[in-house]
Amino acid sequence: MACRKAFGQVAGNALSLAAANTPDGPAKSFFLTAADFLKGLNTIAPTPEFGSQQAPKRLRDAEFVQVAEWCAMYGKEEWSLRPRTFIILHFIGCHEAVEEFARQGYNDLALPYTAANLPKAVKGEKARRQFLDLQNYVLTAHAEHLEKEGEPHQNVEGSADDYFITVRELGRGSFGQVDHVVGRLSIDHFARKRIPRGKSFKRDQQAIKSFQNELKALKTLSHRHLVKLVSSYTDRNWVGLIMKPVAECNFEYFLSAEDIDQIDRQTCIRRFFGCLATAVEYLHQNQIRHKDIKPANILVDRNRTVLLTDFGTSHNWGDDTRSSSNGTSLGFTKRYCAPEVADCAVSV
Repeated sequence: MACRKAFGQVAGNALSLAAANTPDGPAKSFFLTAADFLKGLNTIAPTPEFGSQQAPKRLRDAEFVQVAEWCAMYGKEEWSLRPRTFIILHFIGCHEAVEEFARQGYNDLALPYTAANLPKAVKGEKARRQFLDLQNYVLTAHAEHLEKEGEPHQNVEGSADDYFITVRELGRGSFGQVDHVVGRLSIDHFARKRIPRGKSFKRDQQAIKSFQNELKALKTLSHRHLVKLVSSYTDRNWVGLIMKPVAECNFEYFLSAEDIDQIDRQTCIRRFFGCLATAVEYLHQNQIRHKDIKPANILVDRNRTVLLTDFGTSHNWGDDTRSSSNGTSLGFTKRYCAPEVADCAVSV
């Protein structure tokens, strides 16, 4: 109660000073002083004493929101966008390193790290060891939200694999694999796409970038012929997407499988093209290019519904100055890409 009261007093003083400015005056540029920032921050998340028997405080989600707001009031936008990463760096005395995490494209989605893929912004063997130890206190200790739609991204302590029963592998690509899984709590069926965390800093950057692309696209999309995102997570070995529905097969298999009736196949194919055209039209209306449409990235479920999947190489041109398809693409399939893309990029 005393800590909450102290934080409230510091925050109240800051907000009072901001409110005293006119609407058109300096209020917009108001920042906390360094002393008030540290005082309020240590009230939310007291700095641990290394070597003591007392474990660091495990912050709740609401307290990470407070940390983000506090950083914003101090004028540190990049810090406020990465409150979990910032708190770890603050605890080990190198919070300025957040700027380098931001420059390299890392945010809190990338937690937890390993010794191999922890960004070089954390310097020194002691500091790196402390970072890896302390990150356990900003991770989600349980993962029941992985089976619930609309929950925030989960930074999982331990392995997220423990929360699912793997039924079978559905597919594998250059960036990851897709499995049919059953949630241990809901006993519901999901498609789980996992992208392996890199064993090196560079490979981890590529994995996180592909994951962020797909997560960003799926969060903004809702169409009957696109896969549906349920949740997302990061653990030490994987970044993962939990999706619905679970497909029976992909279109590549559907085209050639001997166990599918030929008349049924021909009837479905005629209908599939119209369905896929509406899905692509929907993507373009939302300023998203898929950039890797191919039979393996088209799913067919047991109701003979066709779904477009795999947005790891997708691109949102909403902030671009033009909507052309110029530029290189990571992870595209040369056999199915446009000739101009094949000419200017290297297939992976």
